[in-house]
Amino acid sequence: MTVKRKRKQVKRRVKKSGGEGFRSWLLLLCGLVGLAGVAGYMGYLQVRSELPPIFSYDDYKSSSVQMSKVFASDGTVVGTFYDERRSVVPMEAISEDLQNAVLVAEDRDFYEHDGLDFFSIARALVKDILAGAYVQGGSTITQQVAKTFYLSTEKTLTRKVREAVLAYALEQGLSKRDILGLYLNQIYFGHGRYGVAEACRFYFQKEPQAVSIGEAATLAGVIRSPERLSPFKHRDKIRPIRDAIIRAMKAERKISEEQMNAALEEPINAISPPSDSPEWAAYFVDAVRRKLASTLNGKALRVGGYQIHTGLHAAAQKRVVERLDEEAITESLGGLETAFVQLNGVTGVVEVLQGGRKFSTSSFNRAVQSRRSIGSVVKPLLFAFAIGEERVKTTQTFMNERVAYKDGNGRDWSPRNFNGKYDEEDWTLKDALAFSVNTIAVQVLAEVGVELFASFLNRISPGSAVGNHWSNALGSFGMSPLQLAGVFSVFPGNGVLSEPILIHRVLDREGRNLWKRPGKGKRVLPKHAIRSVGEMMREVVTTGTGKKAALKGRVVRGKTGTSNGYKDSWFVGYVGDTVAVLWAGRDDNGPVDGGGGGALAAPTWQHLMH
Repeated sequence: MTVKRKRKQVKRRVKKSGGEGFRSWLLLLCGLVGLAGVAGYMGYLQVRSELPPIFSYDDYKSSSVQMSKVFASDGTVVGTFYDERRSVVPMEAISEDLQNAVLVAEDRDFYEHDGLDFFSIARALVKDILAGAYVQGGSTITQQVAKTFYLSTEKTLTRKVREAVLAYALEQGLSKRDILGLYLNQIYFGHGRYGVAEACRFYFQKEPQAVSIGEAATLAGVIRSPERLSPFKHRDKIRPIRDAIIRAMKAERKISEEQMNAALEEPINAISPPSDSPEWAAYFVDAVRRKLASTLNGKALRVGGYQIHTGLHAAAQKRVVERLDEEAITESLGGLETAFVQLNGVTGVVEVLQGGRKFSTSSFNRAVQSRRSIGSVVKPLLFAFAIGEERVKTTQTFMNERVAYKDGNGRDWSPRNFNGKYDEEDWTLKDALAFSVNTIAVQVLAEVGVELFASFLNRISPGSAVGNHWSNALGSFGMSPLQLAGVFSVFPGNGVLSEPILIHRVLDREGRNLWKRPGKGKRVLPKHAIRSVGEMMREVVTTGTGKKAALKGRVVRGKTGTSNGYKDSWFVGYVGDTVAVLWAGRDDNGPVDGGGGGALAAPTWQHLMH
């Protein structure tokens, strides 16, 4: 009995000793796991501390690189300024089909994982090991957002660790919807287009809310290799990928079988869109850019996502550009350059602006950059000012004779008529304006006073820097066509001067208007003077030097102008409230053969306005 009892006690001791050993190993293992967890967490905190802070979706919308757009009066986009062609849109503006197509193509478990898809990572790791190089990524959309916004594109283990840490942080700091919104607005779709909004507009001329299932699947397929899978260049390559995405959308229960079959039958109708910076509007957009320069520098304009609304009449602008290219005009102008401006004389809104024959040939914008002598176009302004100041009367006559005047240096200066003749007859102001008699214009200036008229010109056209010269009566000073159109707004404006308005408003990303339009015009001439000279300018077109500018069935009032030495040919006219200015000449300031205002500018003006 004693021996048996001892054996049992030994067995108990052995069992007790084995249980204590197992528990010790278990405690050690738990300790090691805990230490590893603590070390991992500390490592996570260390890596996270070295990475930039997570910004919100609202931060992205307010700071991302976006293109600015110029709109015509009918809402047509006529110009863009950009470093990247991107327009950020809210998720509500992106169709569910497009969102689902991208998720099926890029990250099917997006709404299930916490930023990392370990199965995809393992699969990619195996392929990398077998290939002996980095050949495939296992990145989720969250990881791609982390990489795109915060990290470099280098393919190293360190970058992948940082990417994983950031992906987890993104999932903790942002909603899934915001992460997907960042991705859809940021990714590249080829042909210089970034984000789904510009991709939809470029490939399909649609907004991202309006694309079909087939179009959504096409765009989702393009993401993998935008240039190699371009629907423009490689429809044969993108089609099977598109179809696979459509079938996957059905498998994921995002679309019905009927929708799948219809989408598979859709042709890939990617067509080249109309240019968002068309040649026909290039000079106008250039003028807008120059006008904005005092408010927005070039960089701000290219990345700020501004919406610039103008009064450009797209149809009228196109018509002018097309007619300048017609054979009749090209033969008439020969090698000359030209500029044309049309604006509303009551509101000042610029409706057409063309600064040359072709912007692609010469980007020098003569409508705003060139200041050329305006010649006899100044005479209606002189006559109206003289009548308004009561220095002359509309019924008064002047003799067409050679007269000498003392210039600022005490030397004699004598005006010469266009035809070189002085008939020594009495002329009314109406006839003198109709046939552009220089000697009488200078006599009117003598009645007004050289200094007073120069002051008036500088007041209505700031920056012209008109000096005190007798030759001001003959338009020896320079103005740009846009300036001159603004000055002539006094005639349809009934004596009120309106500043030319190129820009209505400039909206920032939040829809706030940053642009202050000029206030109401100011009266610079009395109504009776405007009415009198308006009738004189009608005579210019019916019987005088501007006959070739006449428009059938419409009342045209205007004035021809030719600068000294035939270097500049002008016609300025108005029909109702519309003022239009045409200039023709040489950039090298050389003479225009047979190019007086009546012979060259007036018929060209008529052709453009007809």
